[in-house]
This record gives sequence, C-alpha cells and structure tokens, in this order.
Amino acid sequence: CSSDLIQVPYLKLNAKAKDPTLIDKKTVIFVDEAGMVDTKLMKNLLLRAAASGAKVILTGDGRYSQLQPVQAGNYFREITRQTPSMELKEIRRQKSEEDRKVVRRLASGQAEKAIESLIKRGRYQEAPTKEESAKNLISLWLEKYRENPRSGLIVAATNHWNDHLNQVAQESRLKAGLLGPETLPMGSETFRIGDRVLFTGKSKDIGVIKGALGTITAMRGSGLTVHLDTEKTVKVPTSTFRDIRLGYSITTHRS
Repeated sequence: CSSDLIQVPYLKLNAKAKDPTLIDKKTVIFVDEAGMVDTKLMKNLLLRAAASGAKVILTGDGRYSQLQPVQAGNYFREITRQTPSMELKEIRRQKSEEDRKVVRRLASGQAEKAIESLIKRGRYQEAPTKEESAKNLISLWLEKYRENPRSGLIVAATNHWNDHLNQVAQESRLKAGLLGPETLPMGSETFRIGDRVLFTGKSKDIGVIKGALGTITAMRGSGLTVHLDTEKTVKVPTSTFRDIRLGYSITTHRS
C-alpha cells in the first residue's frame, strides 16, 4: 500500500496509509448507505483500512441502488455481486401487506402494478403540471393533517419544491389560526409557535441529531422550545445554533 495521503472527509479520515495513529486493527468502520459512495472514495477507504488491519462493514442497498453516488462508479454494487453478504428481506416500515406489495413491486421494476394498487385504494393523484400537483397535494394534506401535521409528512423531490411546500403549509395553518402570533425570522424562513421544524445539524449540548423532527411549543427572544417526535423537549438558542428549518415537508433524499 502506498504512503500517499488518503482523504475520506465524511468519515473524518485524513492520514497517510501507513499511519497507525488514526485507526488500527482493533477498529471497526461502519459505512451506512454504502451504495452512495463512489468508486474512488471507496477505494481510498478500503486501502486505508487494509493498511491498518481495520475491519469495514458496509450496509446499504447494493442490489437496487436506490440512490447513485454523485461521482463515478458504484463499488458497493460490485462488492455485493462478488462477495457473500447478508440481505434483509422483511419489510417493517409499511404495516399493511398491500403496502408491502407496493414496495416490492417498485423495487423489482413493476411500477405499473404498484401504481394500480395505489389507484384502487384512492392513494394516487395525477395532474398535468408540477404546480397543479403541488396544489392538489397541499389541499389533500390540509384536509387530513392541518390540525395534526405530525401525522402527515410531505415528501418532495427537490429542494425547490420542498421550500415551496413548507411555505404553503405554514401559510395555510397560519390562516386557519393554528400558529401563534410571535415570529422568529431566520434566513429565508420565519418560525411561529406550532410550526413543524426539522433539524439539519446535530448538537450534543442541545440534545438533537441531524434529521430530527419536532414542533415549536414556545418562543422567547431568539430561543425556541421544541417538542421532538421522540417525546423529548429541547431548548434551541438560535443565536448560536441555526441548523433548523421548517419541517412540514422534507426531500426524498432526506426521507
């Protein structure tokens, strides 16, 4: 193995291949969503682990590759083709068997059959434009979840539509008198008591992890009190922690 500098930023690895101070033979490195790691990055990681005797455990969707790497290649897919691996087949997220069938059909490329099932159960809507689709989505969401948005999460394909849907959802709840009068501007968004929020960063001091969802229950100055969906309540000083945004809608990638 060469002594060239190897960098794996998201694992916080940045050392020469023979440097034993960072990881060693007692180290186990877990890489989740490994299907999103490009070939060059995966090669660098495995070289570094091999040089130190570390063990690497890769988890992800290797067969269907739900999300492709941004850069070239999909090394994880090739690894799963050539190396014995364990596969989880039991679906736990969807509770009904019909919903589980939809997931299996989508995963195996049977999109038409999956959509047919959704149509028969009144769970599929179609419109000629994205704008009309978004309008119909919000109308359905307001009908079912306006008073309890925690029960109905909106998922959008892009950041643009995610921002738009968050804004429309907030405005609709404000008009319905479901949000408090106090406001706290932050960037392009304004928070109110009753708003759903998403944490886009983590903080040990506050006690939140990236991706956590919650509801604003109180507001004082630049501070927010947020009741997380895990039933934990946290205090957020937005003067020092700004990794928070509206959470009525999230992107497909984040979901």
